[in-house]
Amino acid sequence: MVTSSQGSVRSAVAIIAIAAIASILGTSTVSYAAPNLIANGNLEQPPERAIPRVGPTGNEVIFEFEGAKSFGRVIAYGEGAADSLSKELAVGYVQQPGGSRGLLIDAKEINFSGSYDIEVWFDLKGKIRPNKEYAYSVDCRATSQNSVPTLKMIAPAMWTDGRLSGAVVELSWTGDEQTLDDIVKRGTIKTPDFKHRTGGQALVLKLPTNFKSQLFFVTVGFREMDEALVEGKEQVMPNPTLYIPVVDILAERIEIAKSGAANILRMSQNPQTGAWPGTDVESSVQITAFAMHLLAVLDEDLSAAPMEKGVRWLAEQEITKTQAIATRIEFLCTHALNDNRQTIASDVLALLDAQYPDGGWSEYTGEYIKEDKTIQPDNVSTLAAVGALAIADQSGFEVDLRTWRQAAAYWRNAQAVDGGFRDKMDKYGGLGEATTTTQTAFGLSGLLITLDMAYATEARTCSQYLASSAHLEAMHKSFEWLSEYYDEYYKMLPDLNSGPNPFANANAMVGMCSLSGITSFRDKNIFRTEAEAVLQYYDQASGTFAGNLEASLASVSALIDGSKPIVIQRWIMGGTADHEFSRDAVHLCRYLGEQRGHDVSWRAVDLSLEIEELVRTPILYVNVEGEIEASDEEWGKLRDYCFGGGVIVFNIAEDNEAARSKLEQELRKPFPEFSCSTMKKDDPILSIKHDINEKMDMKVLGNGLKNFIFITPQDWSCHLNNYQLTDHAETFQFLDNLLLYTLDSSSPRGNFEASTWSRGAVPTKSTRISHLTVGTHNPMFPDFLKTLDRIMQTEYRLKIDPIPAEASSTKTELLWLSCAGSDVMTDRELEIVRNKIAEGSFVFAEVLTGNTSWAETFRSDLQKLGSDYRIRRLLANHPVMTGELYETYGYDVRVINVRTALKKDNEKLPRLEMYILEKGDKEVGIFTVHDVGSGLGYFLYPECKGAMPEWSRKIAANIVLYAMQQSLEEG
Repeated sequence: MVTSSQGSVRSAVAIIAIAAIASILGTSTVSYAAPNLIANGNLEQPPERAIPRVGPTGNEVIFEFEGAKSFGRVIAYGEGAADSLSKELAVGYVQQPGGSRGLLIDAKEINFSGSYDIEVWFDLKGKIRPNKEYAYSVDCRATSQNSVPTLKMIAPAMWTDGRLSGAVVELSWTGDEQTLDDIVKRGTIKTPDFKHRTGGQALVLKLPTNFKSQLFFVTVGFREMDEALVEGKEQVMPNPTLYIPVVDILAERIEIAKSGAANILRMSQNPQTGAWPGTDVESSVQITAFAMHLLAVLDEDLSAAPMEKGVRWLAEQEITKTQAIATRIEFLCTHALNDNRQTIASDVLALLDAQYPDGGWSEYTGEYIKEDKTIQPDNVSTLAAVGALAIADQSGFEVDLRTWRQAAAYWRNAQAVDGGFRDKMDKYGGLGEATTTTQTAFGLSGLLITLDMAYATEARTCSQYLASSAHLEAMHKSFEWLSEYYDEYYKMLPDLNSGPNPFANANAMVGMCSLSGITSFRDKNIFRTEAEAVLQYYDQASGTFAGNLEASLASVSALIDGSKPIVIQRWIMGGTADHEFSRDAVHLCRYLGEQRGHDVSWRAVDLSLEIEELVRTPILYVNVEGEIEASDEEWGKLRDYCFGGGVIVFNIAEDNEAARSKLEQELRKPFPEFSCSTMKKDDPILSIKHDINEKMDMKVLGNGLKNFIFITPQDWSCHLNNYQLTDHAETFQFLDNLLLYTLDSSSPRGNFEASTWSRGAVPTKSTRISHLTVGTHNPMFPDFLKTLDRIMQTEYRLKIDPIPAEASSTKTELLWLSCAGSDVMTDRELEIVRNKIAEGSFVFAEVLTGNTSWAETFRSDLQKLGSDYRIRRLLANHPVMTGELYETYGYDVRVINVRTALKKDNEKLPRLEMYILEKGDKEVGIFTVHDVGSGLGYFLYPECKGAMPEWSRKIAANIVLYAMQQSLEEG
């Protein structure tokens, strides 16, 4: 349990520093844009303020947006100006009264007396070429009572042949132009001759020195001149819109802060004793246990001499304070159980003896609480105690039921009338305090822990753990309080200057999330909100938060817990609101974390969540507690979730067996192509890790490659809620197998990684594509073209017009041919392929799963197309591999990440085995013996020999663009 001081936080805020100005001209690019268009971001975004951070020299401030909203960055710099500029300069997306959206630079409030400069850096994500003319356009407008200043533009600012180059242009608005809305400065520049671009590239706009006004940018464009474009001809190929993977800036900031703070933690250890410093032995024990735990989570070897010395020191100390004892119990149970059972047992007894009659704990244990009657229970000490005793109980140190029932009563009695919590019970002086987010999160965590320990551990039936209506009502009230006041609780405080301790608050909220599965309140993601709150106190120069060790420990703890991958999401279908407090998912994550040696987490969801959010998590566990009711839209979302890579486990509650047959009927709505069947005894999911072949009698629904619907044979939530690991190990083992099966050796996705779901976009062009599956009668991927369409719209604003493969009267640019079995292609299927090629379609032929025997049959079938067809190996310099295509650019896929099964086959092959299909001397298709199609929907399963999903999508984009190129050449 995190038990940070509730005192005030240092007011001087050190903004996190991550990157220098030099890094803006870094060398990393992923792929190229179209030769006639250089993209630099969309400024017409919803209103949002940019995040400032101080650079490493301490003299510059960098303002950035996260993810897809990022156009580049705004840099303000001056000797000694960083602190002032970070607070007084505002940068953000805004909407003008007239309706225009764009980027606002607001420098009106800057009071810095020295000299400073402001620059706007627009990323150029395409390929700048030498000796080419480029057209620029800058739509820069005045705001009310302001005018547009003269700007210096460096276009493009780039590193070539090891030196910085760029044309400097002065943009000047004079007279009436300074206040008009429709004056766009345009012109052309020519790039110098160079051989290689050796660094990054940007378009830079420099504002006047000591600028103290406002400036509003609507669009900034930079385009390579093209004869067809100048003549007004339509662009024949689609332009890329997304070239560089979206990296969550917050995730980068977290990793840098964790790394820096970890180094400081290592340096703070006393090499003689192995301990960390504190004001006394009690605080030193608490800090030492906390520091070693965090270092262990960050992969520090606890068996190394310094850490081993610290563990010994920790176990030997005589301590009497509740929080120190609790922290030591948690550390030793988690990291050093076998060698320290006696110490743990002694500490557990000390806590048990220190419980007050009302169920709480005070700051002290032992004789102190008997001698000093002024010492009274408080919530922070009580939470520390129940958290430690819960871990001890789970580690074999049994805590009696009476202790838990008393502790549960304490938390109910400590709750304020409004549903929130204060630091103490009313009778101990809490009545005069305000309820706060921090204390309410602590109180709710206490209620959740004691729900488990006081009611679930002794439950005889599956529903007994939800039998205490008073306890459940208390939790409902706490959630209602947080739903109303989270991140705005300062409004409840009596002093307008009052504020939270951000470190305690972050730990309280993140800890509550892990226990409850609730990840947002008031439309604010708790993990992101709290991470941003503590990161503003991180000082990269010192590696500390707020300049002290305790704040650093608490901050790193919150960042680590908030970054835990969420591997399962749970939806309660039907039933009462009380079922939202079921402990099935939290107990499952406890088991899954133990199996993996690192913590994993879960979240509670319903189908109001957007599909791009749902697909972040690989398993959806649906506990059917009541009527099976879902709209057509919700069933459609479940279908998208499965074809987006997710799997669904439907659990039927023990008193709801009538729902079982209805569920199978309802599943026909989203999956009319498939039907439920009994799982085969040789299904790989039953033996991928735990061998449970003989214990499963489960209904499944899948496409022949992967089962994506599972219906449990009995009420598994009953087993999970009461952690019946001994009697029902197969329940836990199956779900462990399922997670491994679904991830296919890839790592679970963190909370701050971008969604794998492609959202699509407004298309500007279209192309016609047919899809045909051969080798089997199963439809496999009935939504294949729908998925490909969404990806191509996202990446190229290119719409896929699906054309039935049998339609011979409509020309298609591409026939995507998927082999999904060992059946020989029929004459009709061969005829379809011949006709498509004759009509001018390009063919891409793949073997789903990369099955070797299927590939051999498929290759033989393709050779039946005719004697004038032949197959030859595709070379690495082919445009499909390099991405250098006619009038556009794709992705360089010469070196890619492949699936585990393909790595095992040939570790020296970092790409797919691909061949050219020729008719006479003409390319008519590409054939690969490996899998591409499964990855388009992040469809992961074991033994698939193919590209990892992010690379499948890039290969698919290249194939579509190359097919369009071939069609143009035909025309």
